[in-house]
Amino acid sequence: MSEKITRVTLEQVRSGKLKGETDWARVRAMTDEDVERAIAEDPDADTMVDDPDEIYVGIVADWTPPPRKAAISIRLDEDVLAFFKAARGPYQTHINAVLRSYMTSVTKARGAKASAKARPVRRKSVPKSAAE
Repeated sequence: MSEKITRVTLEQVRSGKLKGETDWARVRAMTDEDVERAIAEDPDADTMVDDPDEIYVGIVADWTPPPRKAAISIRLDEDVLAFFKAARGPYQTHINAVLRSYMTSVTKARGAKASAKARPVRRKSVPKSAAE
């Protein structure tokens, strides 16, 4: 199937002179059963219409809000920054995701070590100065 991509300018959109290709008369004439059948036959549809009272779109999952972000200033090597900027999407979000992944793996590793053998943490003694 070949795609037909039409490019338009913002001025063309705002002018209202663009003619859409939707056959609205056919859409208005469709019954609910016709719409449900069209959705069921559409391979790109992401809806289940087995029960008309319950329609799920996509996968229902638990959602937790992301943690708040803090604005900081950070110095990175130029090549590291260039790498993240060259990737698709916002580079700061990508850097945050990499740091979060690292944080999660370190936290899990520390948790596994702590649960395997719980022991107090020894700190290096700090030499007392002559003034004390």
